[in-house]
Amino acid sequence: MSIDFNQARTKHMFFKARVRGFLLGSEANPENFKAYLKELGSWVEALATRFHLETDEVMEANYLHNELTDKTNGLIKFWNSGKESEAKEKFLEIESTGEQFMDTLSRLEKRMVNR
Repeated sequence: MSIDFNQARTKHMFFKARVRGFLLGSEANPENFKAYLKELGSWVEALATRFHLETDEVMEANYLHNELTDKTNGLIKFWNSGKESEAKEKFLEIESTGEQFMDTLSRLEKRMVNR
């Protein structure tokens, strides 16, 4: 059995692009990018369930996904309150957490290959 890690990477890239678009005014509805984030969380859950994984990487991926969700909700709250600079700072946090998430996926992918 194999799982497509590139699918998760693509979902994450689309998510970040949509958040960036939201901050630049080209993405009006935050639900559009939150959908990618939700799909990414479902992907991680499916991976853990499908392969019966309870590794540190899966737990870390779930934790980081929750962090991304919280930070995204914070960004939206700041933006809707007219706090543009705080929202942009939150985006930088999202980017940093996203990098950690992608690193975790890479480690998990290596573990799966060596299974």
